[in-house]
Amino acid sequence: MEVRESRASAFLADLPSGARTLITSRHQPLSLPAYPIDVPPLDRTEAEALANLEAALQHVDPTITERFLDQIVTVSEHVPLAIKWIIACSKNADHLVQLLEEHRRGKPALANLCEFCFEFEYNLLTPTAQRALCLFPLFQRAPTLRELTVAADVRDDVMQSALDQLIAFSLVIREHTQTRDEEVFRTLRLTLSFATAKLRGWGDLDKQAKRRLKAQFGPTLPLLLKAAEEMIERGATGVARRYLDEEILERDPSNARAFYLRGLTFEQEFDYSSALQDFQRALRSVGTDPPLLSDAVLHILSVIRSDPRPKEDKIPGLARAYEVSNDPRLALELANLFTLLEKMDDARQYYQKVFRTYIPAQQTAWEEAFVFGDN
Repeated sequence: MEVRESRASAFLADLPSGARTLITSRHQPLSLPAYPIDVPPLDRTEAEALANLEAALQHVDPTITERFLDQIVTVSEHVPLAIKWIIACSKNADHLVQLLEEHRRGKPALANLCEFCFEFEYNLLTPTAQRALCLFPLFQRAPTLRELTVAADVRDDVMQSALDQLIAFSLVIREHTQTRDEEVFRTLRLTLSFATAKLRGWGDLDKQAKRRLKAQFGPTLPLLLKAAEEMIERGATGVARRYLDEEILERDPSNARAFYLRGLTFEQEFDYSSALQDFQRALRSVGTDPPLLSDAVLHILSVIRSDPRPKEDKIPGLARAYEVSNDPRLALELANLFTLLEKMDDARQYYQKVFRTYIPAQQTAWEEAFVFGDN
């Protein structure tokens, strides 16, 4: 539609006077008078409905859609184009499993999906807006205007203009955070994956940006987290916990890795209740770090099994962790606990959850759920 000679432009130009047309586009062409209606990512129910409809239209085996629906919707971030692309992969179950497994392992995979959703919009951005988008993966949390300005080495007004364009293209979301009482800018995880892939084409922009941020704001969060991790490895759990609270969580109250490391300090001191709470906080804030999610899940399992409290007391915390992560290993642990408590209806419910979320890397868990879930 941006090109006058395109078939779409010619079609619009030839419409009778007074005709109204509905156009779906990630952006609004400047030359086209229009009343814009923003469509954000779908909610969970809408996303599931679209996935089921698209699967029927593409003649996907219904058993595949039913078995992987939760994961399809989660990976898509509820973005309609992403749902359509993943459903297209679902015609081959092996291809779909590979896609989901790569996403779980945190590969900058989904390359085809990211290009499908974002490449056209990226090419329409100004160079400054492209650079701004590619800087987002450098931050552990949603950055402020000032942080992005320093990282890109531009004036505040130049960065503000770039962010306005990214917001207009629905690539970045502006919001006010209560914990820090300031305006920040967020992206969807799919957008962040795309930006990570594009950052490689900007030479040493990432290294230069990190140097500028360090000079302006002091040590970066990754360096602070590394220092805390080394303290924990030396057994200085109390010192590490104070350091995490004062140097990291005070600066970034939702830092998932800080919660995970603080959970390790409690776990080493056998304070299982506090450890579980911090691992759960890590799960809720984990964002785009699948390896960290997996580590948190494994430590939740370790804490649950080491905790001397009665089995009934372990279930609520474990259930909350499963609700956030949807990790089949947690579902299997819940099923086993309910089995030991002779609550077979509850146990079977969780065995079935494991069975429906088959992942090759967790073949043993799936087989156990298959055996006990049918009993």
